[in-house]
Amino acid sequence: MKIVRVRLPGEEIAYGAVEPEGIRIHQGTPFVAWEPTEALVPFAEAHLLAPVFPTKVVCVGRNYAEHAAEHGVEVPDEPVIFLKPSTAVIGPGAAIVIPPGAGEVHHEAAINLRDPLAMDTQTRSVQRRRGRRVRQGLPDAVSEVGVPAE
Repeated sequence: MKIVRVRLPGEEIAYGAVEPEGIRIHQGTPFVAWEPTEALVPFAEAHLLAPVFPTKVVCVGRNYAEHAAEHGVEVPDEPVIFLKPSTAVIGPGAAIVIPPGAGEVHHEAAINLRDPLAMDTQTRSVQRRRGRRVRQGLPDAVSEVGVPAE
């Protein structure tokens, strides 16, 4: 079973299960108790969201030699930990918002603990200017998370 999170007409957000004809909307969440409803949203009308809405995104950086070498630095003895706001998480296919003045922007694929894959966008120019520990990545709508959970 593939579980997805969708925005319904009227801005309601719900979880559903992928079926051959579309997404079967469920009441509740897959984390507690949920029941299927009669509502079936066709794929063409489904607005997929990130499968979860975290309170924060905790990241580890500069944790492999090739990436450190790209920045002309060594891999640190201790991991570089940084946070991103929950609003940085967007759903599959959503537009990545790059604010004016972001400068040099890179993308990376990342494996995370809850979803199989996340696409992350990094502002290299901001990292160089402010340092990775102070501010990493971009603000809202920059980390795509959205391979449906199975």
